[in-house]
Amino acid sequence: MIIEVFSISAGLAFFALRLRTYFKSNRTAKVLAEAGTLGVAMDDEQNSDAKTTYAAMSRHEEESGQGFTGKKARFKELMRVVADGPTTVEEIRFLFAEGIEPIVRPDGSVYVPCLENQHLSVDGELPLLEEDIDRCIEKGFLVPA
Repeated sequence: MIIEVFSISAGLAFFALRLRTYFKSNRTAKVLAEAGTLGVAMDDEQNSDAKTTYAAMSRHEEESGQGFTGKKARFKELMRVVADGPTTVEEIRFLFAEGIEPIVRPDGSVYVPCLENQHLSVDGELPLLEEDIDRCIEKGFLVPA
C-alpha cells in the first residue's frame, strides 16, 4: 500500500513538473516572438544586440506611426543608452535604476559592459558605483545636464 501511494505521488509530481516546464517554455517562446516583432535582435544564446535592437525599434515606430509607451519605451531608451554609452549624469542614474552598473575607463569615459562593447574594455577600468556619482560631480569629472 505504501509503495502504491509513493508511486502515485511520484508520478503526479513528475507530471506536474513536466506540465510546468511546458507552460514556462511556451510562455517564453511567446514573449520572444513578440519581442522579435517589435524589433528586438537576439543572437543564438538569446542575448540582445543593443545597437541593432534600438535601430529596429526606431524603424518599427516610424513604420507604424505610433511611439512606444510604458515598458517598451523604457526598454528602447535603455538600448539607446547601452549602445551609445551614457553621456549625461541622468543617463547614468537611469542605468542604475535599471539595475545595470556601468564601467569607468581610466580616460573618464563611461560605458556598459556587453557583447558589442567588449572593444571598449581596457586595463585599469573600474565599476562606477552609484554613491560615487555625487563625488564625481563635485570634483568636476561629471557634469549634470
